[in-house]
Amino acid sequence: MNNRAWFYLLGDAGIERLKDREYLGTVNHICLNADYAAVGFEGKVQLHMIEGETAGTTDERETRLFPDSSQDDFRITCHDLTNDFLIYGSDVKKMRHLYLKI
Repeated sequence: MNNRAWFYLLGDAGIERLKDREYLGTVNHICLNADYAAVGFEGKVQLHMIEGETAGTTDERETRLFPDSSQDDFRITCHDLTNDFLIYGSDVKKMRHLYLKI
């Protein structure tokens, strides 16, 4: 099952492993920006910080799953991530732009 991703920092000092993350289903698409990863699997997108789990980070900022339980009537078919937005489209022709509060 393809449900795991490893995140690395490529810098002048070499390669540093930042995080190993397991997802709830088979991963079919990953988008990255400097702070976040948006991972698509089984009609959902999980948005999470790449370098999280530090003091002062709340769970809500650490990770979110789309669609949430109140919007579970559609499947996400495509997504992308910019510096400021998570954008996704669904099987019922919905398109959402979500501003990332960094």
